[in-house]
Amino acid sequence: MYKDFRSFISLLEKESELIRVSEVIDLRFVPALIAKSKEAVLFEKIAQFDMQLAGGLLNTRERLALAIETNPAEIAMRFNEGIRNPIPPVTVKDGPVKEVIKVGDDVDLTELPIPLFHQEDGAPYISGGVGVVKDSRLGRNAGMYRMMYRTKHETGICLGSHRDLRHLYERALDENRPLDFAAVIGLHPCDLIAATYRAPLGIDEFSIAGGLRGYPVELISCETIDVDVPADAEIVLEGEILPVGWSVSEGPFGEFTRLQGGLEFNPIVKIKAVTHRRNPIFYALHMPFENIWLLAPALESAGLRALENAKIEPANIGALPGASCYFTLVASIKNKKAGEGKNALLALLSVSDVKMAIVVDDDIDIFNRDELDWALTFRMQADKDVIVVQGARGDKSDPSAGGWQLPTEQLTTSSKLGIDATIPDGIPKEEYMRAKYSYIDSDDLREQMKILGWDSDS
Repeated sequence: MYKDFRSFISLLEKESELIRVSEVIDLRFVPALIAKSKEAVLFEKIAQFDMQLAGGLLNTRERLALAIETNPAEIAMRFNEGIRNPIPPVTVKDGPVKEVIKVGDDVDLTELPIPLFHQEDGAPYISGGVGVVKDSRLGRNAGMYRMMYRTKHETGICLGSHRDLRHLYERALDENRPLDFAAVIGLHPCDLIAATYRAPLGIDEFSIAGGLRGYPVELISCETIDVDVPADAEIVLEGEILPVGWSVSEGPFGEFTRLQGGLEFNPIVKIKAVTHRRNPIFYALHMPFENIWLLAPALESAGLRALENAKIEPANIGALPGASCYFTLVASIKNKKAGEGKNALLALLSVSDVKMAIVVDDDIDIFNRDELDWALTFRMQADKDVIVVQGARGDKSDPSAGGWQLPTEQLTTSSKLGIDATIPDGIPKEEYMRAKYSYIDSDDLREQMKILGWDSDS
């Protein structure tokens, strides 16, 4: 297995999933160039910056599968293996991320090639940083949070949703104390993917990352705060989230929903130290699809576990990219018994901020849109097979939920929709016998195809 962020870049290049750009590129054009590229991109020279920049590394399901060494259809199952077989991290005294150390007045965030992603963004954003904190009672917590550039030593941070860091920050705020916080940029992709998982408080995401890697994540102590971070990362920003509450303007920012988010009010992070490798690679996680696909493993895995807890046998599960791999789950189930289509929906709708769930039988390929549409058309009756739940947990990034009308500190609720597109209870399966072409599987047909020069395996 590849060992760190930069060796994953090499793997992508080997698999023809990445291109290197050796020409000097103006940072202003980087987000648009990545958007125009079918492959991930490594920019070796950014004008006025002494640092490389990579983006688009995980913005397809195929690249995501490469990152966790599986095939695209089994991402959820592979992620579940990491959850069920965690490997605790180990502490080391030295690592590549400490090759360069800058503290205090030497900290200057303008040395980082932080891009302005979208036309209406309020400022350049660090989009690919994993935030790490340590709590005296609940242990370490890691998650992904956007950070808006403010000054050479300050950023904003978005804490407007149901996340563990918000809970820990609220407690620090009640005690009027800053919260030690490290932002890690350029991690091993397994660490990045694990950080998107909303593990219960007290569960160390780096243990899950170890389960995905197959060996322990090596952590190293920060210079100025009581937080440990991956020693093989590219860059670490050490700082404090100041006890100012949701009081400082932050945004707008183009969201993973593919919508231009609005102005919010959020806390401030004061950066006290920066450590990094020699010749570091800055990771500009490309919005929206790289963010979208990073969400898929954790959501799909949670959906699988919800079905298993409901005593329903899943066949496969998928988070739809059109719904940002966050708001919609589609699952196929095996050996459905009476009522289990509805039970499956109730289980899936309990997951995170899922807004819509669709359940089908295991003869449907959930990754084939035509198959899914066929099941929705011929196996669903709207008056019997649709569930609507009102007043459930929502997400402010969904404008239809009305979160834009609420104060920053107030959380959003939403309605949820479930569609049971399994064969309805009581209808004989013979009614769904598929029409099949004569001789389609015969050796004689294969011989005819050979004579025509056609691919007999198609």
